[in-house]
This record gives sequence, structure tokens and C-alpha cells, in this order.
Amino acid sequence: MNFEEFKQQLMEDLKEALSRRVGTEVAVEENEVHKLQQESYDGIVVRKENESIGVNVDATRLYSDLEQGRAYEDVLHYAVDIAQKGFEDAPKIDISQIMNYEVMKNNLITQLIPIAGNEDMLANIPHKQIEDLALVYRFSVGRDEHGQSTILVKNDMLDRYGITAEQLHEDAMMSAPQIEAPSMKTLFETTAEIMGEDFFELMGEVEPAMPGVYVCTNESKHHGASVLMYPDFMDEVADKLGGDFYIIPSSIHETLLFPAKDVENYHDLEAMVREVNETQVAPEERLSDNVYHYDAEAKVFELAQHHEERIADMEKDSGDRGEKASVLKDLTAKSKEVAEKAPKEHAAPKKSRAEEAL
Repeated sequence: MNFEEFKQQLMEDLKEALSRRVGTEVAVEENEVHKLQQESYDGIVVRKENESIGVNVDATRLYSDLEQGRAYEDVLHYAVDIAQKGFEDAPKIDISQIMNYEVMKNNLITQLIPIAGNEDMLANIPHKQIEDLALVYRFSVGRDEHGQSTILVKNDMLDRYGITAEQLHEDAMMSAPQIEAPSMKTLFETTAEIMGEDFFELMGEVEPAMPGVYVCTNESKHHGASVLMYPDFMDEVADKLGGDFYIIPSSIHETLLFPAKDVENYHDLEAMVREVNETQVAPEERLSDNVYHYDAEAKVFELAQHHEERIADMEKDSGDRGEKASVLKDLTAKSKEVAEKAPKEHAAPKKSRAEEAL
């Protein structure tokens, strides 16, 4: 069977089998699913009767399993398992609260994502562009042992709330640091935290490598790269690191911060980022292949390349102004010198009217 035939058959069988499994009627419908940093897929949304929150089943992936030789009965059974688990793990959401922005604005958190690859999705969601990155907004609706459940804020939600994207951003900058507080630790401290107490015994008195390098994330370590955009956070980092610093996008979950005074050539950092992204970071978790710079004096976050170009332009402008000022000074001095050397001419006394008449 082709994909459309498979999808229609799966919807019918899934509805019947899942209703028997959970003991209540379920509704199914087609849905094209768009997710940030992932390819869209043809899904089937399954909802329990009289409930508005549903579970997405990836029909595209299931059809791929069928093409690779998996029996249809096994594919159906797997789809039923996915839907049932989705029902069990779904957070209990009060729809009336979700429709009340005065309540939901206190649950706003942020996520930093690459623009490249997310253009279609970004066209439908409010976001703030920062260089080649985009800051998007989510409502936190629950947290359990599996992690945090969130709802991505979309443009049509703003219309229903009657608010602007600017208002959404301002409110997110108030709530996000309270919900997902920033965390900044040295690379050594972070490694020790991951390895456990035995790490210190193993390392002994060994001096930690790259002591000035910090790992920046949030307390949950999920979508932690966005803490960079919290109000005044980069200025606080600059104070701690002693001025300008470079930012390496380790992933959407964390970044590495290098004091600018310790970096001779940011291109070396770029090479490191690209190698790590290609070999160690899953595509859906990559933030960027680029390196960024924060200018503590100008309070500017920008691509390292743009920082280099901006400083070069400033130096050129400064040099041009200095050269023009020098030329003007030379011309002024020369004019004064010429005036001093010129013969003095005394004005003839003015004749009276009587003398002019003679």
C-alpha cells in the first residue's frame, strides 16, 4: 500500500484498538507536525473523548518501518503503545488557564535556536532575531521525572491574548530567570559535577585545564543557551571574566565562555565548534557553527566576525578623522605663516568731500 492508504488504514485501526485499550472513545485526525530543528512529518493526532489535548503519532516514521519489512500488525501495536504512553505522561492542563494570559505570562520561558533550518516555523511564531539566532517563547505547563512540559507560543495565540510580540518578550524577560535561573560554572566544576565525587580523588592536586573557561546554562540544563539573553546577564559575565568575552555555542542547552584576553584568534574556536558539532552534537541540538563576542564597553552581542569588522571600521574612521584633522592643522599653520610674511600695506587716509571735489 502507498503512504496515503497506509495512513487512512492506520487511523481507522488505531481508533478502534486504542479505544479498547484505554476504555474510552478516542478521536483521530490527520495533522502535519512542524517542530523546531526537526523535519516536519505527517502525523495522526489522537485525543480522548471530550479532551482538547492530544498525542501526535508519527505516521511518516511508521510507514518507513513498514517499508523496511515490519509487519503491519506490529506497526499498529507500536502506534497504540505510543498513544497510550502519551496519554499517561501528558501533564494535566487547565485549558481555562491557558486561555488567560495574565496567568500564563508568569510561566513564560525562552529558547534560543538557529534561524537556518527553522525559517518556515519561525514565520508562524513570535521571535526576536539576534544575529543568526532566534529567541522563541514557551509556556511551562508542568515538570516531572521525565522533564519539563512546554507549549510553544505561536502568532495566533498572541491574537487571542490581544498582546504584541514586544509585550510577550518583556514578560518573558521577567518570568524566565525566575523559572529557569542561570547557572555559570567553570569547565572544571562542570566536569566534576558530571563525573561525581570520585573525580576530585582521581584528579588529586592536578591543576584544572582552561581555568578561565565557563559553562553557561540554566538549572535544568535544558535549553540553557537562552540565559545569555536574560537582562543584564552578559554584563554580569563580563564583570566576572574581566571584560569582553567569546561565546561558543556548545548546543541549544549550553554555551562555553572564553575571556577575550585569553583568545589570540577566534578562528581557532570556530574550527573547534564545527568539529564538535559534526562529531558529538545531534543535529536537532546544534545551535550554530559560529562564534560570538560580547563587547562589554559597547554592550554589543554579535558574531565574532562582525565584531572584528566593526572594530576595523572604527579604527579606519578614527584614522581618517585624525588624517583630516592633521591636514586642516597644516593648512591653518601654512596660512598663518603666509600672512605673517606678506608686506604690510597702510590704508590711505580718507579724503574729505571738499578734497574729492578738487
